[in-house]
Amino acid sequence: MRRFAPILIALSSAVAIFAAPGPASATASVCSFTAHTWDPDPAGTNVRSEPNASATILTKLPQEAGEGDAAFSPEFEVVGYENGWFRIRNVAVDQYGERPERTIFEGPGWISAKLVTFSINNPHLREAPDPSARILTELVGDDWGPDSATVRKVHDCSGTFADVTLETPDGAEHRGWVTGLCGNQVTTCP
Repeated sequence: MRRFAPILIALSSAVAIFAAPGPASATASVCSFTAHTWDPDPAGTNVRSEPNASATILTKLPQEAGEGDAAFSPEFEVVGYENGWFRIRNVAVDQYGERPERTIFEGPGWISAKLVTFSINNPHLREAPDPSARILTELVGDDWGPDSATVRKVHDCSGTFADVTLETPDGAEHRGWVTGLCGNQVTTCP
C-alpha cells in the first residue's frame, strides 16, 4: 500500500478540485493558473454553481476595487474549464491597494470565460499543452513581448496551459496553447 500512497494522494487531490458546489462533468478540463475578471458590467460578474448561464448565482464579483490607477478587478485561481466556463476559487480583492488583500469568495464556482483575462509570460505559442510540443509562433516583436498579446477567446485549458485565440500588437491573430499565464494586474509574473 505504501508505494501506491502518492497515486492515491494525487487522485484525491484531483477529486477535491471538483468538489461541491456544482458537479463537474467528465468533460471538464483540470487547470492551474491565475486570472482576473474583465467585465464591463457595473453590476459585477456572476459566479454560478454550474457551467451555464441559467445556473444558480453563488455570488457577484465587483467590477473593480479601488480608485483611479489603483483600481483592480478581482483575481482568482482557475482550476477547471468546461464549455466556455472557468471553474474558479479563492477570489481576492484589494490586491495592490492600501488595504490588505482579502478573499471575497472561496468557491468553487463557475464564471464565463468571456469575462476572464490574464497576461502571457512565455513567448511560445504551441501546438499542444506540453512544453515539448511544436512551437507554432513566437510571441515577440521588435518592441513587444508575450505580455502584449491580447487574448480574444479561450477554447480550453489543461494544467498550466490555455488554448487561446489571441491578437499580437502587429494585428496578427493566432491560435494555440500558451503557458506562463498570470493574473497579476501590476507586473508580469515570473
